[in-house]
Amino acid sequence: MVQINVGPSGTPFDIHVELLCSCSPYFDLLYGNRTLEPIPSDPICFPDEDPDVFAELLAWMYHGDDSIDIPSRSDVFFLLRLWILAEKFEVFKLQNHAIELLRIEIDKRPGRVLGVNKVDYVYTHTQPQSPLRLFFVDNWVRNATQAHLLSRQEPLPYPFLKSFCSALLERRENPNTAEGEFDFAERYYVRNSRPRENHENIFSRHGDPPEPVRTATAEEASKRKIAVPSSRRHKSSPASPSPARTPVSTKKENAAKSDLASQMEDFHIV
Repeated sequence: MVQINVGPSGTPFDIHVELLCSCSPYFDLLYGNRTLEPIPSDPICFPDEDPDVFAELLAWMYHGDDSIDIPSRSDVFFLLRLWILAEKFEVFKLQNHAIELLRIEIDKRPGRVLGVNKVDYVYTHTQPQSPLRLFFVDNWVRNATQAHLLSRQEPLPYPFLKSFCSALLERRENPNTAEGEFDFAERYYVRNSRPRENHENIFSRHGDPPEPVRTATAEEASKRKIAVPSSRRHKSSPASPSPARTPVSTKKENAAKSDLASQMEDFHIV
């Protein structure tokens, strides 16, 4: 077993290390010497992650797709955070399951346009060429109107506007393309086809390796409460996402953002 503390308050989780490593290349690299050396007894910490979302990730590792209950996870933000957390730990199958659940949730309201706050959150927490970004662009191309665009008070990320305009032009140039003819899995699923990476490469995308904390004293260990992975946490999910990390957008993109936004005012969406 390994110990992981998650969130600002350090919610503790105990997980079987082989299960963790078999599901996540991130942890497989982190515990790469586990067959040669004893596993450190000190827990590792992820203070910036949400314990509720992390518990769902663990529940999926233990129980598979049946662990996530749609009625209890109807919040789109929760599914976005779950997809992004699964990306961080490279749990590809969970990413694909989460985006399927996202499609089901959005389809409950035909014509739904994903809000600017969600667009900004996804573009802040994902890399270029992310299938989740493509999912958002397709949603806007399919459902957005001029009123949707001009009524927004918050600025849209420049990379999103760039991809959105490109997709609109492509649609105009190919008007005979049937709506929805593409294969969902082919377009949005993450493929586990990337070669094995070393620690330097994998952590360059997701930040530095988590640091272990000091070993608990006997008195602290006796008071330790272990969080059990569950698909139904009684604690409600946050109404808004955790504070945004450094955006992927470059300074050059941000500088051009206002120009493109002003041009969009004259662009009619049909």
